[in-house]
Amino acid sequence: MSEEKTVIEMTEDEKEGVAAIKYLQGMADIPETDESAIRGWRGLRPDEQKHTVGLYRRFNNNLAATEKKKEELKMKISDQSELQFTLKSGTSFNFEKFEPKQANQIKVNINRDGSLNGEGCWACISDDDLNVYMDNTTTDVEMTRVCILRNKSLAGPLWGEYLPYKLNGNNRPSCGLDLIDVEKSPRIYNQVDTIEKEKKEENATSEGKD
Repeated sequence: MSEEKTVIEMTEDEKEGVAAIKYLQGMADIPETDESAIRGWRGLRPDEQKHTVGLYRRFNNNLAATEKKKEELKMKISDQSELQFTLKSGTSFNFEKFEPKQANQIKVNINRDGSLNGEGCWACISDDDLNVYMDNTTTDVEMTRVCILRNKSLAGPLWGEYLPYKLNGNNRPSCGLDLIDVEKSPRIYNQVDTIEKEKKEENATSEGKD
């Protein structure tokens, strides 16, 4: 005989809070369950609840605004082999487009102040940068390398967006958004999802072996 699932009554504010908790749990790879999210929400102090909901609302607002303008912001790079980023320090550097690869996916801390800390986001880096990254000894002075964001960011950048970053030796690579000269650095998006293509090719190969 199956047990009936207990239904926990929640106010509208609590429902939003639980949605925020579940979203953040998903970001942290914690299994999402209504019960754990409700307990997590009700266990927070009022100031923590306010901060959590604020993050959730900011993400939703950013997502709605950026999706609406994505086509306007997106640059079709199929005809452009070389692009440029400019930093507020005055440093400018060119980079060539590249496609994301599953094997080149790493975590990059995205922040506003240029520190080593920040929101850990998945990103793909170039083959050349991967070799340097794996060595764990290089500490860049400025963000003169480029990655492709591979998940949504609370800070605003979209999935598939090219971002400058720097290596920090044994510490996680980082990207300081406020260090980018946005007037001279248009937002650029990768047009090809190589990761999905690789998965399809792997599946096709596996099926062919059966």
